[in-house]
Amino acid sequence: MKIKRAFTSVIAGFSIAVGCLAINNLSANAATTQNGVTNDQINQYVNNATLEQKVGQMYVSRTPQDPNQVKNDVSKYNLGGLIVYDADMKGLTQQQFKDKMKSFQDSAQTPLLVGVDQEGGLVSRLTHSGLVQQNGNQFAFPRKQYEEGGMKEVVDDAEKNATLLRSLGINWNYAPDADYSTKPGTFMWDRTFGQGYQQTADYLSKVVPAWQHDNLVASTLKHFPGYGDAADTHTGFAENSKSLAELEKKDMVPFKAGMKAGADSVMVTHVIYNKIDPEYPASLSPKINSLIRNNCNYNGVIVTDALEMGAITDFAKEHGNASVDVLAVKAGNDMIMTTDYATGINEIVSAVKAGEIPESQINASVTRILQLKNKLGLLKPENLMFRKPTNNNNTGTVINPGNTDHKNPSVISGNNSITISGVTYNKLHLLMVRYPILQQKVL
Repeated sequence: MKIKRAFTSVIAGFSIAVGCLAINNLSANAATTQNGVTNDQINQYVNNATLEQKVGQMYVSRTPQDPNQVKNDVSKYNLGGLIVYDADMKGLTQQQFKDKMKSFQDSAQTPLLVGVDQEGGLVSRLTHSGLVQQNGNQFAFPRKQYEEGGMKEVVDDAEKNATLLRSLGINWNYAPDADYSTKPGTFMWDRTFGQGYQQTADYLSKVVPAWQHDNLVASTLKHFPGYGDAADTHTGFAENSKSLAELEKKDMVPFKAGMKAGADSVMVTHVIYNKIDPEYPASLSPKINSLIRNNCNYNGVIVTDALEMGAITDFAKEHGNASVDVLAVKAGNDMIMTTDYATGINEIVSAVKAGEIPESQINASVTRILQLKNKLGLLKPENLMFRKPTNNNNTGTVINPGNTDHKNPSVISGNNSITISGVTYNKLHLLMVRYPILQQKVL
């Protein structure tokens, strides 16, 4: 199957500037709110960190199953965040899980964003793993909560779940889902609010502040610019043939409402919008990212959906095994959700040094990431000091941000591949969606 569709190239460029002009200069990460460090301290870190250290902050990875590897790699690669799944929680008490997350944070020079997919229903890591027991509709899909208890129940449960997540050591939720689907049985149907575009927008305007109450947890609007009735990108290519005008009128309305409500981050889907960009999946498309940044005036964190999904691996194969990590950064994403950071960091650093990506863009992304961490109360001044690598890559001498000696050593050594104990994306995913006990990876 060819990705590029030349006959739509004219349409792809048409009215791209229309965008989300109704949203005026919004910043989802509340950059003016400083809990632990100042903007000057963040800027000083960004100006003095090595390129490798900065690019490491742009990675959010599935958590390796070997805790020692996690601790080593978090320190060695200066990773920005981790994602936890069922496998990371199974067989643990809540206290054991909290201790596990704390040990990972203790290994990080710059505190980690720890993310989870806690949408509810079939995408409820807490209950499917057995870490938390089901409690009525508290962990149900929002559409079910709304049908049985109205908006009050939806908001109350979001607030309770945000408090619970933070108590467990999780500070970033990949929810709420801002998509709208018109066809029962499609991949995204159950996960949508199910009450129409404008009703979904109203829901987003209320549930985003609930998830983000007291700055305990960052929320995520997904999957921009609206998944609709597209096929499952976990297993292969998926397309959406709506025009930009139609997306603006319908699918993007909930996203605009969520941005206006102050959502901390936006996740970009892997669906190909062939009337906007017929060549690249949205997560790798500068045209899609421009809708978020330039047209919506959104200055929060943009994160890709997981780059290990079939839609992206198939794309890479058809494009000569191109580095999708580099393409994701070129598109304008701040954070890359993928596991092979050992390879990807080096590829991105090389692209910057070759002039393919401006270092100023890297700096802007890292600034947004650190501002979000600061908003969540994660940062202290000592977290923005630098640790000069030692031979074991675990400990080292702290270097003041004003000292440029840290620019000589590299935090990256070699180009080692990383083995992650997880689930590959294939057609078994369809069974996992239907049978939660099998579920390991649904984003």
